[in-house]
Amino acid sequence: MFGANNMRIGWHLHPFGEEEKHVPIEPLEIEDFLKMLEEELKKRKKLTA
Repeated sequence: MFGANNMRIGWHLHPFGEEEKHVPIEPLEIEDFLKMLEEELKKRKKLTA
């Protein structure tokens, strides 16, 4: 799982494989989140080009 939200504690990221972790981030637009997701998937070779 990989995600970002602003529930309860402000904007934060849930990194792949560490869903319970809350990494503070700046407010995020959906387009920016999708770019982050794309890069994460490329790193894991789950998405090409």
